[in-house]
Amino acid sequence: MFSQKIKQLRKENNLTQSELADKLNCSLSKIGMWETNKREPTKDDLIMLANAFDISVDYLLGLEDKKHTKNKRLQNIDSISAHRIGKIEKLSDEALDQLDDYIKYLELKYKK
Repeated sequence: MFSQKIKQLRKENNLTQSELADKLNCSLSKIGMWETNKREPTKDDLIMLANAFDISVDYLLGLEDKKHTKNKRLQNIDSISAHRIGKIEKLSDEALDQLDDYIKYLELKYKK
């Protein structure tokens, strides 16, 4: 359960609710509501927490047991993807084709 995970992570990192709120630049009440299961985190909240604690979003959600299943580079890609997915969905077909072409270009350019 998310509420238990967030409290556990906060305590493992020797943070008070207030200190965690400062670290995340959010309100103390938001942290308290997460920990008492009175409020669910948003997608952006999950990404922010995962980055702050250097863990995966899947771990926060209880979908995996290991805290660190991905390297930092892949976590950053996941963060970028999560932030951009809504914008990508709104693109026109032409823009999506251009995006696909650009990705193919980058794959060829940086092929190892």
